[in-house]
Amino acid sequence: MAVASTPQDRRWRQENDARTLAEAEVIQTTPSRLAGAKKAAKRMAEEERKQAEAMTKIATGKKDAGEKSEKQARPRKRKPKPKNRFNIGQKI
Repeated sequence: MAVASTPQDRRWRQENDARTLAEAEVIQTTPSRLAGAKKAAKRMAEEERKQAEAMTKIATGKKDAGEKSEKQARPRKRKPKPKNRFNIGQKI
């Protein structure tokens, strides 16, 4: 977030923060509003989790969280070791 550069910007931010804190105090002291906010927070967190899971699938190419991507699922073919034709490093 950019830092407020003018006195007017700083004053507006301070006043906005004060209103936000006052609203938070009202919500925290009203049981029904607090319960509603917690319920909404759980719903929002679940939506974010689903979104993050979808992004992970796209980024990794995995279809499911526990599934390996197609590239990882295939066994790797090992290259054969080159023959040491000149007996370099071998005891004779």
